[in-house]
Amino acid sequence: MMHLQGNQANLEIQKQTIIVIHPGSLYVRIGRASDSNPHTELHAIARKRYPGGLRHSDSVLPPLAPMTEELLQEVEDCRLQVSHTLQLCLQSDGGRRYGTPPQQIAGFNRRAQPEVISSSGGEWTKHEGDCVVGNEVLHINPALDYNIHFPIKRGELNIHSGVGGSLTSVLTDLQDIWSWVIHYKLNIPLNDLKHY
Repeated sequence: MMHLQGNQANLEIQKQTIIVIHPGSLYVRIGRASDSNPHTELHAIARKRYPGGLRHSDSVLPPLAPMTEELLQEVEDCRLQVSHTLQLCLQSDGGRRYGTPPQQIAGFNRRAQPEVISSSGGEWTKHEGDCVVGNEVLHINPALDYNIHFPIKRGELNIHSGVGGSLTSVLTDLQDIWSWVIHYKLNIPLNDLKHY
């Protein structure tokens, strides 16, 4: 029995010293093996642009496809298929799902009062350092001289011919993002990583 308790305590220590990194394209999740919820940060870094340097900003969204008549018809056909499929599904209580007629939706929309949202769109945060990591990248004023990089796009390294697109740059971005999350979110000094 004593041996079993010793193994359990040893297993608990091991869980505390294992760092799990799940690098997604848009978000990175990093945590200890013992954490039930890892820390989730935007998998992006903004680096200060050198004076006179080239501008580069990876977009978060994929480029828009030109909406031709054929494409609009295809989108409408897919929407109808999804609508019919949803009508065939049962609700959680086992009852049939009934679609809401478009006239009823339009009537509701005519009676609804619009909610006025402030035109400011939020405040930009001030950054003094050479780079900004994670969710804070979304709060950088676009007029400032920062190049924004997403090191992973669509599940692959985001290597391109532009600024910060070399393999070395992308790997440096990954190292800086992951190190920042480990240091500031997990509170693990980078000098102590050899113990993990």
